[in-house]
Amino acid sequence: MPQQRASLISIVQLGALLSSCAPRDAPQPVPPTPRPTIVVDAAIRTGPPVAPGLRLPAGAEPLAYDVRLEVDPDKESFQGTVEIRTRLDAATTVIWLHAVDLEIASARIRSGTVSDVAIPTARTPEQMIGLQVGRAIGPGEIIIAVSFTGHTSRDQEGLFRQRVGGTWFLFSQGQAVLARRILPCFDEPRFKVPWRVTLVVPPDLVALGNAPVASEQLLPDRRREVTFAEIGPLPSYLFAIAVGPFTLVDGGVVGRNNTPVRIAVWPSDASRVTTAIKVLPKLVTALEDYLDRPLPWPKLDLVAVPQLFGAMENVGLVTFESSILIGDESDPGFVPRFTRIAGHELAHQWMGNVVTPVWWDELWLSEAFATFLAEKVNLRFGGHDDPVLRAQLARSDALSADAISVKRALRRPIESADDADDMFDEITYEKGGAVLEMFEHAAGPGVFREVVRELVRSNASGWVTTDKLVAGLGALATPGLARSLAAYAGHAGTPIVDLTLACDDGTPSLIARARDGLTIPVCVRYPGAGDQRACALVSKLTEIALPAATSCPAWIVGNEDGRGYYQTAGPASLLLPPATMIRPAERLAIGDDLAGGVRRGEVTIAAAAKILKALIASKESYAALGALAIAGAIDPIVDARQRPKWTAWLASQLRPRLRAAALLAPRKAVDREVRDAVLELVSEHVDRGAVQRARAIIDAELTGKAAPTDDLGGAITIAAPRDGRALFDRIVKVAVATKYPDLAAALLASLGSFGPALAAKLVETALDRRLPSPPLVAALVAALRRPATQTAAWQAIRDQLPQLMARLSGIEARPLVEGLGELCTAQMRLEVAAAVEPRVREVFRGRETLGTALASIERCVTRQASAGEIAAALPAANQ
Repeated sequence: MPQQRASLISIVQLGALLSSCAPRDAPQPVPPTPRPTIVVDAAIRTGPPVAPGLRLPAGAEPLAYDVRLEVDPDKESFQGTVEIRTRLDAATTVIWLHAVDLEIASARIRSGTVSDVAIPTARTPEQMIGLQVGRAIGPGEIIIAVSFTGHTSRDQEGLFRQRVGGTWFLFSQGQAVLARRILPCFDEPRFKVPWRVTLVVPPDLVALGNAPVASEQLLPDRRREVTFAEIGPLPSYLFAIAVGPFTLVDGGVVGRNNTPVRIAVWPSDASRVTTAIKVLPKLVTALEDYLDRPLPWPKLDLVAVPQLFGAMENVGLVTFESSILIGDESDPGFVPRFTRIAGHELAHQWMGNVVTPVWWDELWLSEAFATFLAEKVNLRFGGHDDPVLRAQLARSDALSADAISVKRALRRPIESADDADDMFDEITYEKGGAVLEMFEHAAGPGVFREVVRELVRSNASGWVTTDKLVAGLGALATPGLARSLAAYAGHAGTPIVDLTLACDDGTPSLIARARDGLTIPVCVRYPGAGDQRACALVSKLTEIALPAATSCPAWIVGNEDGRGYYQTAGPASLLLPPATMIRPAERLAIGDDLAGGVRRGEVTIAAAAKILKALIASKESYAALGALAIAGAIDPIVDARQRPKWTAWLASQLRPRLRAAALLAPRKAVDREVRDAVLELVSEHVDRGAVQRARAIIDAELTGKAAPTDDLGGAITIAAPRDGRALFDRIVKVAVATKYPDLAAALLASLGSFGPALAAKLVETALDRRLPSPPLVAALVAALRRPATQTAAWQAIRDQLPQLMARLSGIEARPLVEGLGELCTAQMRLEVAAAVEPRVREVFRGRETLGTALASIERCVTRQASAGEIAAALPAANQ
């Protein structure tokens, strides 16, 4: 869940006077409003403290938090006090905390019976402040007390407000390094302690926290004070609140401990969460069964947020983008979508919340295991209508991310607060999950389940590291697998296994070599007496015996069932069996492997096109999707001169897939994926009947004569280049008027399907502040990706770039800059650099993102130049 993390903290000059603090078991009353800022005599200063660097220094460890926040969703600021019981290992004159965009009104440090005024230092580049006192304090326990004012954001960071209709709601987001925007704290995941929280809110609003309510009272000023039970131990990023005029829908109880469930939603949609309530108990039971541990928290509230990056696993207060949580059984996509995402967030209640990565470089453990465990739930309860397809698509997404120029490992160095946010990507989620699936397959499901259970059992309420997982795998499986996993965790880039048959001495074998010094668990299939397989841990040079082969094998499947997280290369990787002997997952994996070879320049266009044609000829959907992956790798390097011949040849191979029945009535998930890929590549070649049917679907669904279906997006993609401005305006009008945010987002994202004449209109629409930005950014990126609209889209974006950057948050601007990497001329590269470089600070991770986009353009230009006459290579594929 990458988010832009701004880095501004405002501290009142010479800041402040600290409020007196009593020990945690006897806190002094906290007034409802912060005390006025008082200038402290500078004579107590002992000189500016030296900033500690990225991580908080050793020597000060929080033991418990007591937090009081005065919040009102109608207001853009809030007041708070925090008392942090802390242990000092040695005497010190300064204590470092994280704080961003907080105005410190007062600060005190109490040691024994003495209370010292603390002076906040200026914020460091690592988002810390030092609380400096005039004498040495410690060792021993102290109380840090800070009063402060904070500000809500529009970027889902810290405390943020959103409206439903005309009514404001308040939510929080603490991950990755955002709790420091809510209160001064030790904002690192290694610090897990109990929390006690009090909220002061307007009297008619619902206040939610991580824990159940312990008490509440009406204050003299008519505000309501709500105190929650102590809960923990929690790291700061899991601290969460929500405040607003919610309706709380009773969800009954779930799990072995009969944990109470509520759904928090705005009143107008309270009747549309019953489907989620029905599904939830099954998910909890499945996770409890796999982990053999009950849901570990005293309550489970699921909270709807109008616009969110997805969902967040806060203890006892899981937040969901509203369309994930609110829906109807009549929507065929709702239950699978809720099952997938809720399964992931619920898995975090153990993996992430009970056992927590000790530092952000270990985040992959939390997210990868949540992905892995959610898949177990999805397979059991139908979260996927096609598990094979979903597993291979996730693997494909991860391999694509692994192949970019800025390569990232699962466990990678964290050098700034932004690096922590950047961990939420396809590598951490999809690659992490795929890697765990591979090692489960290699170790055996039962053995791997015990590895997971022991990891949670032995580290409950504490921390996990890659080393602990590796040790557990080595103890319960084999040391070789453990060493392989350790290498995978630190490896950046696509794992590749070169395969070569060795048949000279009469005993066939397969010579396998893992690149980059990896050791990879590899399983292959080959012809023999029956369906034969062979497995080995492959390192620099490994001979895999093929004992059942009576002669040199005619074919090799280098990744049995596509379970391995690696791509195959080398001569044997091109020796494919007859299509009927390739299993569904393997058809997709083969396509991805060939696509990777094309992108690396290791597979010729002629060889790739021949396999592409053979896969399509099987008339099987998984094979077609594999073939389209190969086509997707070739397509970007086809220049304008050769493009008509290329698209005509590809369309001739796909002719049955260009008819209305295939494009507008696919019922299987794999056929919908094929439909989307076909339209991405050759939409201009669809049959006339498909165009007519698309127009009928659009008319029925946009006028409300028919309920929106999955066919609407495909219909718009078909009709948009042909129907132009009238359809464009019609879609925008419906998107503005609809009360369903997910429908509005889908409609706006489809605007990238229109022709080059409407590129400027698309950018103009993206500047409309009535409309949500993310789907419009997606539409702009889609227009950049399509060869027919690429040039016009870039020119329109370039001409309005200052206005777009002013409209978008840094997080929203990042995918737009990433999308510029779809361009493929040297001149465009120069233009992108000149246009974006002066505005790179307006983009989250802007310099890195721009560098990646420019490198992508350069690679495309180089590949295009070296590809030669693509049109000339196509006839060879027909032989």
